[in-house]
Amino acid sequence: MLYVIGDVHGCYKSLVSLLKKIHIKSNDDVYFVGDVVHKGKDSSKVLKLIRESGYHIVMGNHEKTFIENFKAGKINKEIISSYRGKEVQLLDDIAFLKKLPYYYLPKLFDKNGKQLLITHGYAHSLLGKISFYSEEFNRRIINERIPPNLTPQKAAKLKSNYFNVFGHIPLPSPLIVSCMAGIDTGCYNGNHLCAFSFPEKKVTLQKSLE
Repeated sequence: MLYVIGDVHGCYKSLVSLLKKIHIKSNDDVYFVGDVVHKGKDSSKVLKLIRESGYHIVMGNHEKTFIENFKAGKINKEIISSYRGKEVQLLDDIAFLKKLPYYYLPKLFDKNGKQLLITHGYAHSLLGKISFYSEEFNRRIINERIPPNLTPQKAAKLKSNYFNVFGHIPLPSPLIVSCMAGIDTGCYNGNHLCAFSFPEKKVTLQKSLE
């Protein structure tokens, strides 16, 4: 089984509870859509759990900001508090985050033949216009948002060879249509943390515990 988990934003308690709900097995793959850090108070715990478990993360805009702020000496107060007394882990986590990919394209397909594509931002605005392998794709995908005029009804009619699972845009509930799943459900804002299985396309929600 493959699971993709939405934006965690340092919400460690919610993440632990969600992982227990979906009963991760040794042969399951777990991916995160980015933004596992910042905002919440437990970024260091979240990254420690993900790294020790061998889970996968795509680069999000908050990972990018974390790296850039560290380089500039402008780490925010939540990060400083989270890593107090864990300076070795902080340096190691920064080195780890610098190597994150900007997308995952596993050789997995849904029943309609669409290949799974895991990104932080909304990929369908870029697909067919910008190459996966370009710096422009990497630069834009971490901030790409759903177009304001894209209703669920219009989204359901989009034609694509890919099934894009993404986060970045907080939604009141998961947006799941024929070629996409938006799974940032605003855990940090008191809503839910979302896990999405593929190719089954089953949603599991955990109410925020932070």
